[in-house]
Amino acid sequence: MNKLYQIIDEKILYRYKDMSLEIRYKSRLLVVYYLVGLIVFPSHLCYMYFYVNLDIMKMIGSIPVYFIFVVIVQASLFNNKLWLSGITVLFIVLDVYAYISINHFQENDLLAFTASFISSLITILSVYVLLFFIKIIIQAAIERSENESAVNVKQYEKIKALLNSVAQTSTKLVDHSDLLTNNANSFFEVFHDQHQGLLTLLQKMEDLFLMTTLIGEQIQKVNLSIEEVTSMA
Repeated sequence: MNKLYQIIDEKILYRYKDMSLEIRYKSRLLVVYYLVGLIVFPSHLCYMYFYVNLDIMKMIGSIPVYFIFVVIVQASLFNNKLWLSGITVLFIVLDVYAYISINHFQENDLLAFTASFISSLITILSVYVLLFFIKIIIQAAIERSENESAVNVKQYEKIKALLNSVAQTSTKLVDHSDLLTNNANSFFEVFHDQHQGLLTLLQKMEDLFLMTTLIGEQIQKVNLSIEEVTSMA
């Protein structure tokens, strides 16, 4: 039964590892997909936003900015801190590159773009720091939970060994009790046989005593008969 439980646990853990790896790989592919869309399309949208300056293009040009935080949050959920840091640095580099590359605006447009650049940079860094510390806290909680689980497993193994020892001791006590019972029964049988033998011996001694008494009486009768014969002679 314990071996069956161990096999089931191993299969569950193996399946869980496969599922976690599959989720991680799929999430990374989805992150790459978002990155490709955010790297390729914003350049054309920014061109239409800053050069054509149409209202509809202004609205479309602001849409990809919101997906940046989706990718960062997704990277923090399904990947490690290295992926999170790399994606955040990539967005910061792209943001800085876009700000440095565009230097031909009028003063009003330049001030607006500078304010937008600073706001986006602060927001990206704030989201990154927040998610980074959240991952640290979660990782610490997971490690603490794993340590407590390891301690619980050790305690369980100790309790299991103790219970096995108690069970073995109980089995030995039962065996010894059965042995003592058998010995007591054997002793009682031997004592009973000896008692019966003693009673038989006493009965034979009593019979022998009676026979001896009868022989004595016969001898006395013979002696009396001899005396009578002697007196008559």
